[in-house]
Amino acid sequence: MLDFMEADRASLSDMETQILDLEHSLSALRTEHARVRERLNAYKYPVLTLPNEVTSEIFMGFFPAYPDAPPLIGIDSPATLTRVCRQWRDIALATPMLWSAIEFDSDVTVMRCVFADWIKQSRSCRLSISAYIDDDEFLKEMFADPSTVRWEHLQLKGHVNSFLEIRSPLPMLHSLDFKPYRVSTYGFTFHGALRQLRTAVLCGRTIPAGLPWVQLTCLTLNRVTMNGCVAILAQTPNLVRCVVTLYHGPEFDGLTRVDLALPFLESLGLKIEGRTSGH
Repeated sequence: MLDFMEADRASLSDMETQILDLEHSLSALRTEHARVRERLNAYKYPVLTLPNEVTSEIFMGFFPAYPDAPPLIGIDSPATLTRVCRQWRDIALATPMLWSAIEFDSDVTVMRCVFADWIKQSRSCRLSISAYIDDDEFLKEMFADPSTVRWEHLQLKGHVNSFLEIRSPLPMLHSLDFKPYRVSTYGFTFHGALRQLRTAVLCGRTIPAGLPWVQLTCLTLNRVTMNGCVAILAQTPNLVRCVVTLYHGPEFDGLTRVDLALPFLESLGLKIEGRTSGH
């Protein structure tokens, strides 16, 4: 009995000695850990020492030049910059031009969330909007947004499923690009003044009504009839550049004679079902 107790006392003493040794080692390790962390925290990454204005310019150079839009999500999106570190997040959110060109896909849920965020972050910048339209309700929401007063470039592509009366103020709209994905009898009517509109890319039977043709200097008409083309060109005396793709329909040979005056025209591209000519 006494021998058993003596052995336990010796074992306990050994364990206490080991514990003290381990605690000493752990204390030394914690001290070294704190020293290394302090050294890392004190390190300044060279890129983070740049003035914010320079970093902002670097950010701008990474993405497509306005009015082309960067991806909404993914590594090539401006949103990625907000997740690198706090400093980059602050700089990205303080650079409204990063958020001034917006391209939406067909996911309406994503479009609604991102539209509000990017519009807010773009502050007072002019905007380039490109949207795939397959949801008339979202399109109406877009045109009802107060940001329409800042829209400078507008591209709409997809399916038009109803007649849309657009009464939104668009005082800065400079270019309109409308690409329907199928022939449709539906379309748009612009009721507000488009005083800055100079460039239009339009298609056949879905050409919007209410456009200020006389202001246009650049015009692309896709899949239009000969008579439709002539009727439009008769209203565009200030054209400088024009590209036309004619639809070879029943009226192709039944041209209505119209006198055209295009005194400022510098280039004209004409395409007829695979044949191309340009002057």
